[in-house]
Amino acid sequence: MTTNSASITAVKGTAIPVPGNDIDTDRIIPARYLRSVTFEGLGAEVFKDERFNDDGSMKEHPFNDDKYTGAT
Repeated sequence: MTTNSASITAVKGTAIPVPGNDIDTDRIIPARYLRSVTFEGLGAEVFKDERFNDDGSMKEHPFNDDKYTGAT
């Protein structure tokens, strides 16, 4: 096993607050979208069940809030 002696001293960017104490991975990317062999296009599915209604209309969610556009 290789050990990297470099340490992270700072992280900069714009965060998006996500409510909840225990973020289950199925909340992040619903399992039905994990059939791909690449990561291409998965960004659009992040928190999809929490962000959109069944008819495709947007719910109130931090990822749908314009003030977080461009968050890193």
